[in-house]
Amino acid sequence: MRYVRHPNRYADISVCDFIINMKKKINTCQKGKLIMRKKEISMIILAGGASSRMGRDKSDLTIDGKTFLEMQIEKGEKLGISDILLSGYHGENKYKYPIIPDRFPGKGPLGGLEACFRKAKNPYCLVLGVDVPLVPAEELAALIRQSLHSDAKAVILSHGGHEEPLMGVYCTDLADAMLEEITERKGAVFAFLRKNGYECYESQAAAWYFSNINDSETYKEIARNHFRFNWKTVMRVDRNV
Repeated sequence: MRYVRHPNRYADISVCDFIINMKKKINTCQKGKLIMRKKEISMIILAGGASSRMGRDKSDLTIDGKTFLEMQIEKGEKLGISDILLSGYHGENKYKYPIIPDRFPGKGPLGGLEACFRKAKNPYCLVLGVDVPLVPAEELAALIRQSLHSDAKAVILSHGGHEEPLMGVYCTDLADAMLEEITERKGAVFAFLRKNGYECYESQAAAWYFSNINDSETYKEIARNHFRFNWKTVMRVDRNV
């Protein structure tokens, strides 16, 4: 496995500065030119988890007036990706992108990916969980750039030694191998990656950008620690959580 380090652009800036800088970056870039031609890659947003620890659908939680799902969709659009697939989303169908149900329910993330890979229009897919809404779009761009120069079937993001298998770029021709994994074995993501080979893009961004917000305490902690300024306009913690 080969690791490539990239400069840390975000570790020492505030959330407010990060949001302002990202808006300036997007506004000064031609749409679809940030990473690659948009016809070459699709995007899968994994939005079908049970959300048992949160107690409600994580996709519909909000930060800065936008749902987690909306935030992930916007990242794909800003990266110039037009083929965006919503895996297993159970909420109101108010988005212009297709919702792809699992062909084999109850098989976890690989079950969702297997179904989406068969619907994707491109040979590569950017995979992103809905419960990591703070990941910077530029980190995803760097991840994709590394995948363009890799022979591995999957390139996943790593930060501080922690590997994120559901934040990566996968070859869509892995669909059949995933089918075998979920029907003949346990369907474990890392077991699948070790069998088929993968590489890591090592991010130097601050760890909180990759926070997996899957329970109410984490949701509220992110709000307290990182969105303390201008509270009402930056983050609304849903009173139902």
